[in-house]
Amino acid sequence: AMLLADEARDYFEGTGRAEGARLDPAGRVEFSCESLKATVRIMQAVAWLLTQRAIDAGEITPDDARLPSSRLGDPPE
Repeated sequence: AMLLADEARDYFEGTGRAEGARLDPAGRVEFSCESLKATVRIMQAVAWLLTQRAIDAGEITPDDARLPSSRLGDPPE
């Protein structure tokens, strides 16, 4: 998951930025919004995986993991 996050960041900061620059202004805004959404969801997946590891290690209980403060939230529209 961390490798995926790194690859997404590298794309959006490198190739994606160059490709996005060729879009019209509205397309650039849309590309930026989609890249932010993708990055946020990847990091939320990493957080979920770390929570699962903490449960498996006995650092937190499954009930603690279900608390609202531990939830990832709704996906962006």
